[in-house]
Amino acid sequence: MFTYHDKNTAPAASVPFIDGAQAMFGFVPNLHKILAESPAAHEAYSTLYKLATEKTNLTPVEVQVVMMTSNYHNRCHYCMAGHSMIMTMLKAPQDVIAALR
Repeated sequence: MFTYHDKNTAPAASVPFIDGAQAMFGFVPNLHKILAESPAAHEAYSTLYKLATEKTNLTPVEVQVVMMTSNYHNRCHYCMAGHSMIMTMLKAPQDVIAALR
């Protein structure tokens, strides 16, 4: 069973990552609440996401296309839903999102 942390229950080292998720999405996704249990895992996830979004020449929508493709290939329905939401927030065309799903 997973523990869903917030800023009050997470280890102190995970709080900056919870704050970052809140700032990015306007809420803290459940994945971040679970990752907060392990500050190292939360940092690794956040670092990889940051590298994909800030250290490539891909647009934000293109990054999400890559992630959605990986989600589909790995049959991660949870991830597919989350990245569909991100693509919607980025105003990606709904027909593109539907095709990737």
